[in-house]
Amino acid sequence: MTTDSIRWLEKLSALEQENALLQSRLETCKTSFALLQAEVMGYQHLDEQACKQARDRLLEITAIAANTLLTAENFDDAINSVLGMIGEGLETDRVTVIEIFKPLSALLSQWQVLYEWTSPGTPAQMSNPDWIRGTFEGIEDLYDQFFEGQPVHRSTDTMTEPFQSVQAQLGVKELYAIPISVNGHLWGIVGVDDCRVTKQRSKAELSTLKITSDCIGSAIERQRNQQLLLQTEQQRVAELAQANEILQARDRLLEATAIAANTLLSAPNFDDAVNTVLRLIGEALDTDRVKVLECMDNALPYPSYFAISHEWVREGVIPQLSHPSSSQISSDGAESFLHQLFQSDGFGGVLKEWPEVFWEAFEAVQAKAIYCVPIRLEGQIWGFLIFDDCRDVKQRDMSELSVLKIAANCIGSAIQQQRTQQALIKAEQAKQSAILEERNRMAGELHDTLAQSFTGISLQLEAAKPLLGESSPTLSSILNHLKDLADAGLEAARQSVWALYPATTDYADLAQLLYESLEVMSRNTATRIEVNVHGSPYVLPIFVSMNLLRIGQEAITNALKHGQAQTITIDLTYEDDSKTGQGILLTICDDGCGFMPPIDPKAGNGGFGLVSMSERCNRIGAQLSITSALGEGTQVSIQAFLI
Repeated sequence: MTTDSIRWLEKLSALEQENALLQSRLETCKTSFALLQAEVMGYQHLDEQACKQARDRLLEITAIAANTLLTAENFDDAINSVLGMIGEGLETDRVTVIEIFKPLSALLSQWQVLYEWTSPGTPAQMSNPDWIRGTFEGIEDLYDQFFEGQPVHRSTDTMTEPFQSVQAQLGVKELYAIPISVNGHLWGIVGVDDCRVTKQRSKAELSTLKITSDCIGSAIERQRNQQLLLQTEQQRVAELAQANEILQARDRLLEATAIAANTLLSAPNFDDAVNTVLRLIGEALDTDRVKVLECMDNALPYPSYFAISHEWVREGVIPQLSHPSSSQISSDGAESFLHQLFQSDGFGGVLKEWPEVFWEAFEAVQAKAIYCVPIRLEGQIWGFLIFDDCRDVKQRDMSELSVLKIAANCIGSAIQQQRTQQALIKAEQAKQSAILEERNRMAGELHDTLAQSFTGISLQLEAAKPLLGESSPTLSSILNHLKDLADAGLEAARQSVWALYPATTDYADLAQLLYESLEVMSRNTATRIEVNVHGSPYVLPIFVSMNLLRIGQEAITNALKHGQAQTITIDLTYEDDSKTGQGILLTICDDGCGFMPPIDPKAGNGGFGLVSMSERCNRIGAQLSITSALGEGTQVSIQAFLI
């Protein structure tokens, strides 16, 4: 059980005790009745019938008042009704409930009128702010009497200033004040003012009024405690609801973070994966724009500007990534803000809470509120994950957004890792290309120098033999030996040339290599793949097989990346004709979105991939054919003839 629950139970227990006390006071009415009887007997000079009527009237009022205060639905109406009954029963002109309290900073206790009843034509004390509250300055003796639990009776002409003047303005001729006790302590008074005709109230009447007064004070205090409990409960419910909303929001963000991490690890297309993650976060936050802002030009202590690398926007929201003036944001003049931002876990708020240097960029894309979460890689700020509210401004708790630090760091790490991998791949490709180029150059040099020289020597020796005749067997033997040496050197040169090329077995099964390339690139996607071999396969020259593989890989890459194909089919046809000779036909078909192919692939306006494919076809003497149209897929065909 929590501390709040214990405190509420204690207050409920106190209320139950007060209710029991009110019930017991009803029972004491009989005792008061006996007291009234005794006092009536003691005042024989009074009219016995009048005393009996007054006594019965007050006892009846006390009982009705207690029942009204316990059962009425509207508490203020109940108090006013009780005061009206007292006023009419006493035939007086004003009945007030006055609370007594002492502020911590005050020397004297103060009083304040809470409720009032007046007879027709009597001025209301609560109608004038100067009459509604005051101190006991000059009437300290009255407070002392109240504190001792004694009622007070005063005529206006016996009062001291300034209290006398105020009572005169109120039309008071005679006043009675009965102290109110709550839980054994002075709580306030019930004031009875005679403004038209003064009346003498007996001790028995005042004693009976004391019971009613205590009932009124206890009822007011009980009502306050109930309201306090209700307010506390409502506040507690509101706090629990708010906490539940925060927890639900955090659960949504945690779920989005988990999905984001899995998406970044498993999606085949990295850019699509990042955009999917930004969408998940944007929908979880119910925001309008989510973007990755990367720090640029970090030569200074802080980046000179920021650039958007990825972005998701809700439908109808302006994309900032393509905006001419806001895709890059300068940080000039915001160095002090950046210093604080780089040390924090984020920042956010409406537009005017951001440094003025950023307002123009934010206003250009209609951002009303902007929140950011830092992306840290290896302890350094790499960039920020930014959230823009463009429709309605939402108050976001930074502790809620801190949950997204994991997602932000995952996005930054994935982007940086992707770039590193791409750089490594490009470096490796450049390295392998340089190695291959150098090997080809060396092979060409060997072929064009040593091999040709040995071939020339062998031919010249063969041509010289008939000129020498048969006159010199020894010379003929030497020439034959020289030819053998030339032939051996030529063979060695040829072997050196082929040794510089990749092993023939590395590219022996072209169909399998194409299938493996397609399978690897389309893995974890819904793309259907098919590889068909036609004719009787035979070993292709290594140079032809290697270039056909590279051309096929480029076509497959284009189909997956740009064409977004759902089905890719590869047909490899081996041709072997006694008249036309051997040939190979490679065809790659896809059902992607298609494109408008350039008239000349070598011109460069179709992309580097098409230029590379065209150049490789030229190397092996093959013909390249590309057939495509928007929405109708693409077919790439390469036909090479083997000599």
